[in-house]
Amino acid sequence: MHRQGLRGGKTAGRSPVDRSKRGTKRSLLVDKTGIPVGCVIAGANRHDSVFLRPTLETLGRF
Repeated sequence: MHRQGLRGGKTAGRSPVDRSKRGTKRSLLVDKTGIPVGCVIAGANRHDSVFLRPTLETLGRF
């Protein structure tokens, strides 16, 4: 028998899988000693794959 009851309500807060994340995401390009040589910054709700090309293009700026 499956019992249907209250599930969290107002005390549960927001869903952890909610896609409207706030904040920033940084994609860094570093040399072999760990010193940053390039950086791309965007919103935290962007997928990581979007950062590959812009991050590699920062290498040519220096």
